[in-house]
Amino acid sequence: MLGELGTANIELHDAGMRRPTLDDVFLKLTGRSTEIDEPDDDAVAVKGRSAKKRQREKDLA
Repeated sequence: MLGELGTANIELHDAGMRRPTLDDVFLKLTGRSTEIDEPDDDAVAVKGRSAKKRQREKDLA
């Protein structure tokens, strides 16, 4: 690839290469990040209320 840039008279000031990390490979293969999203406090509160509401509905049935 670098040779093709030279042939096309494109001046290159810097180039680097690195091996992919395991995270890079996982993302490429699965399309998902390896990081887990932590729910914010509001989401936890809403989820808790929903569980209570479902339990009340069960109790009333």
